[in-house]
Amino acid sequence: MALTASNEISLLPYDINDPRKILKTLIRCIMRTFYEVPKSLVIEYIYHHEPIKLQDLAEYLCLDPKTLHSYIEDFKKDKFIIEDHCRELNESAARQHSQDQYYYKIDTTTFINVVRYRLIHMQLNVENLERQHTCKSLNYKCEQCAKEYTELGFGKLRIPMQDLHVCSMCGGVVHEEVETTVTNRQTISRRLFYEEMKPIYDILEKIDEIMKQEQ
Repeated sequence: MALTASNEISLLPYDINDPRKILKTLIRCIMRTFYEVPKSLVIEYIYHHEPIKLQDLAEYLCLDPKTLHSYIEDFKKDKFIIEDHCRELNESAARQHSQDQYYYKIDTTTFINVVRYRLIHMQLNVENLERQHTCKSLNYKCEQCAKEYTELGFGKLRIPMQDLHVCSMCGGVVHEEVETTVTNRQTISRRLFYEEMKPIYDILEKIDEIMKQEQ
């Protein structure tokens, strides 16, 4: 799952007292936010019709079986779905014979845990980016010779009587770089991350409440 700062997550209304509808909303939210529409529809249809045969799923979605199979393999790696295999009698053929059939359903417990796990990693990545950009914003440059200083070095350049920071190389005035200040304003912040992910956190919190009630 990848996140950009421009993502806005919105949820359709759902019954907070219906566990299946809450899960359906979570699945739809995650899939529509982080996956392409064709792949998101695969998971949504599996949840709505589970357990469902691969052939039926391909017909519902009007997808090429090979394309659908590649999606299924991706979701199996993501641990979103469970695959059940059985032998069934094919009565439509001129000569009856048994053939392999594959059924799919959502592993809801694993799906929820994977969402939590990935949210944690996304949060850590955002915090890491924030720290990197913050460090960049603490660079200072002499306006005359362009020598750069760190925050520590900048503090040693201050002349109290003049309230200036003077370059040790040429005596010019040292200022915080404008470019890095602008870059820092564009940094993905933890606040922005929590604001964008709040709908997902709200659903997960509601799921936690339901699980506690069922124990």
